[in-house]
Amino acid sequence: MYLKILVPLDGSPLASRALPYGLQLANCAKGGLLLLRVTSEPSRLAATPGDVMAESGAADGRMAAYLDPARRSQVLLNGSGPATDTRIEHEVAQAEAYLESVQAELKGSGRPVHIMVRPGAVAETILNTAQTEGVDIIAMS
Repeated sequence: MYLKILVPLDGSPLASRALPYGLQLANCAKGGLLLLRVTSEPSRLAATPGDVMAESGAADGRMAAYLDPARRSQVLLNGSGPATDTRIEHEVAQAEAYLESVQAELKGSGRPVHIMVRPGAVAETILNTAQTEGVDIIAMS
């Protein structure tokens, strides 16, 4: 039966439409929900021309590397710093707050509801989470 139901949520009304169906499955099977929010990968948050300019200045060639697709991955891998760290922390905090509010709304359902925030590529992270957490079914829209 479906004892562990993964419901990926991105904060959109479309994604939240899966919640009643996930909850119904959990009620029928006496299972629980795992609410997942996938956040941006740190390297993607550092991948803007503004970050490259602000953190290193255009004179050192990183801007040119960013604009050259063949060299962009090198810039992305090296892109980090206080501005990026702050954005990562902010995005994770927003994701956690959102999931906690959904969890609070579902508190009276009688089913266990757990939350998880993970960075990464959305589809890949959803599938990896399903596998590592022993999920029986994914409910999403």
